[in-house]
Amino acid sequence: VIDNLSTRFIDKATEGEPLTVETADSTFEETSYLVHPVLPLGLPTVIYGDGASGKTMTAILLGILASTGKSLPEVGLRLQFRGSVLYLDYEGNRDVFSRRLTRLSKGLGVDPVIHYLRCSIPLMQDLKRISRAVMEVDPILIIVDSAALAALPGTREPLDMAKSVFAPLSQLGRTSLIIAHTPKDKDSVYGSIFFRNLARSVWY
Repeated sequence: VIDNLSTRFIDKATEGEPLTVETADSTFEETSYLVHPVLPLGLPTVIYGDGASGKTMTAILLGILASTGKSLPEVGLRLQFRGSVLYLDYEGNRDVFSRRLTRLSKGLGVDPVIHYLRCSIPLMQDLKRISRAVMEVDPILIIVDSAALAALPGTREPLDMAKSVFAPLSQLGRTSLIIAHTPKDKDSVYGSIFFRNLARSVWY
């Protein structure tokens, strides 16, 4: 059943959306946030920085907030929605992740449930397995750790490298948080500047 639903889900996503006519009088909704002001609902966010600067801990923290519905007004983080979280880990392992999750959760006094998936091949090539997890978990937030390892290797064009991460996430249709690194001595995203350009919210 999950295989069938995954196939139908991907087929539907590749159809695209219908043509619409927009005018100055068209109605629209203001931007909603999963976690205000960091994670716009249904759109990709990139958090990037130097090694050991706290990117993964911040991502796990945001996942905890999304899972539990807890806000942190003292640091300006306000929850507007709540739901399950899917963590795609390309860098670490379950023990490292669980240790960080446990320590943060105890510090906050909450009991989150985060679905963890260890990944070893690029996101686009692993989309069927990840789609099955999305169908099963129905996450409101997908966290990708990290961009360079989730991208297709050997991609010559920087735009294609970034698209190999953003395109499948767009098909999954969820709020996403992508962790990225910086190259040495540069204020940019390692691998492709388009990781920053294609995101709808960017935090350094």
